[in-house]
Amino acid sequence: MNMEIPVIINLGCGRRKAPGEIGVDCYPGSNADILAEFSEGLPFADKVAEKVVCSHILEHVPDLVLLIEEIHRVLVPRGILFIEVPYFAHPDSFRDPTHRRFFTWGSFDYFVSGIRPAEYTKVVFSYRSRELIFSKSLWGIVGKLIFSLSPRRYEKYYSRIFPANALRIELQSV
Repeated sequence: MNMEIPVIINLGCGRRKAPGEIGVDCYPGSNADILAEFSEGLPFADKVAEKVVCSHILEHVPDLVLLIEEIHRVLVPRGILFIEVPYFAHPDSFRDPTHRRFFTWGSFDYFVSGIRPAEYTKVVFSYRSRELIFSKSLWGIVGKLIFSLSPRRYEKYYSRIFPANALRIELQSV
């Protein structure tokens, strides 16, 4: 019986790479299997990965649209892009001087079929899941409750008072 092992690419893996993942990073001190600069494209053939993991890396890249296009290129049809980024209202989002951009609830809508507020790229994904990650403190519980009532109102009026820690998203290539 020939069982193929799914290809999972972890971009910006740093020292966090799960068993079976192919780690890609630009830093020699990382646990990367492949050293690469994302601004030069991804060093993979078309349609080879079932999943691409981007955990706390997209806020660092110089050209987000180019990287998302490259991820879409290497994903198989209906492949999964897992994203975790700091939420814009959390103080740590601005604390790190290497962060180039900040993410809101709707930041990835620009890549999602049926939502796209503007067309910056031809690549299209669909949402599989999207959630804000809150702390387990009282402030986090209150923030999560307000968010559940109205994401738009939370983001506009309450996100800086009861900030989420991170935004976690799964996109599926279309």
